[in-house]
Amino acid sequence: MGLAVEKSSKGILSDVLKCLGDNKKHMRERTFTTLDAWLAAVHLDKMVPYITTALMDAKLGMEGCKDLFDWLSRQLSGLSNFPDAVVAVARRIDRLMDLRRGS
Repeated sequence: MGLAVEKSSKGILSDVLKCLGDNKKHMRERTFTTLDAWLAAVHLDKMVPYITTALMDAKLGMEGCKDLFDWLSRQLSGLSNFPDAVVAVARRIDRLMDLRRGS
């Protein structure tokens, strides 16, 4: 799907990530199934801006944030090379963790 999916990311992927704030576990699980399918269509570095925005959203909640961090770390550990945008995620995550802790 390539470029067509990348152009749709702003609206669709942002809304998909909001579902991680749902308190129902099966809803969060289905959200990760969707993220896995999205990842198969585009590279992770195209998803990074939406993921970091979602992590800053207080509505995501601690459980959704933890689940998203876990998913993201699994994806990063499976990469053989790290594009600039993906490397930048590590810095953003450190900063986001500081913000969430109130530092």
